[in-house]
Amino acid sequence: MYAEIEYVGEEEEVVIYHAASPFYFIITEDVRGYEIDYAMDTPLIGTTLKKGEPLVEPYRKSGGYSDQSEKEFVEFIKEFLHNDGFPSGFYTINGFTDFYVEKGNHIKEEYKIEAQINIKVSN
Repeated sequence: MYAEIEYVGEEEEVVIYHAASPFYFIITEDVRGYEIDYAMDTPLIGTTLKKGEPLVEPYRKSGGYSDQSEKEFVEFIKEFLHNDGFPSGFYTINGFTDFYVEKGNHIKEEYKIEAQINIKVSN
């Protein structure tokens, strides 16, 4: 799984400003009702997008639990984090990109784009 954006504007390139990545994912395992958190550092980073050249980043697993989490959820997250792929289940995956572009005179044009997919995993 990966996320991709491409600049198609009039300039040859544009700088976008975002957290550690312009992409993040919110994943829910629908049968169990588990939400898999997506942690990200939040420094401000600038990335140059060149016209017609997509920025592609693969999904990187993230997630966690606390000492207050149910035993079944802890086992699920451990399996998710330590094995390839996803545990068996039905997943809703919401992918987001969230960034801004400076337009001059300290004007920021903000963008937030979302896409959703649903997958079934059978192991």
